[in-house]
Amino acid sequence: MSYSLSLPSGWSGTSTSNSISATTVTASGNITVSAINACGTSSAQTLSVTVNVLPLVCIHIKIQ
Repeated sequence: MSYSLSLPSGWSGTSTSNSISATTVTASGNITVSAINACGTSSAQTLSVTVNVLPLVCIHIKIQ
């Protein structure tokens, strides 16, 4: 059995089995997967992922 995975634009990921490791910076989107075997291809299953970006904080300290 193998899997067909689709990641949102701007994501990168690797998969060697029925799991995936994915990386993104700010993009939310959908991860879609289908299983493929000798009988054919399954219906696609979709997981919606929302990325909440942490605020950027800059601190300037003057040491005297």
